[in-house]
Amino acid sequence: MRVVDDDAYVEAIEHDYFPDISKLRDRLEWIQARGPIQIRDAQLKIIERRGKKANHLAKPLEKEDGNVTEDAKRDMMDY
Repeated sequence: MRVVDDDAYVEAIEHDYFPDISKLRDRLEWIQARGPIQIRDAQLKIIERRGKKANHLAKPLEKEDGNVTEDAKRDMMDY
């Protein structure tokens, strides 16, 4: 009989029964972010978790006035 640790068990259950949970976690982090710095940080974490290439980061995330660009917002909501 094989004994599985708690983390591996939870990961297997999430993978099998809740395949969209990572997207939901990403979306929750994005929604809870307040202000351009937190939004940028959330976006970078999501990009890192999804393994996107560094050239995607070349897009400007903020306008000169500190607000997040509409393209950056749209990119995050398109998943």
